[in-house]
Amino acid sequence: MDLTDHNAIFAASGATSVITSRGVLRDGKPILFADRMIEDGSWILLDADLIDAEDELAATLDEIMRHDPAVGELADLPLGWQARRQSSDAPWIRYPRCC
Repeated sequence: MDLTDHNAIFAASGATSVITSRGVLRDGKPILFADRMIEDGSWILLDADLIDAEDELAATLDEIMRHDPAVGELADLPLGWQARRQSSDAPWIRYPRCC
């Protein structure tokens, strides 16, 4: 699946923007954690660092996909699920959010 296909899947899901971190957008850190919110299907895509509210940034899916095309592998992540990977070269591990 190429970048266009992943963007189409994201667009079909209604997702157009995500919450990410300053580390991802400004410092170029890899995205290692994804959370698909059950309430509205929105996305949180973060690096490995814990973040405070002041470190949160809004981004478009296009920005995220240009930064890390492997996020496209998560386009079909179900609502209420999360995914992690150990590094930018590692596979995503998907799991339902607990609690």
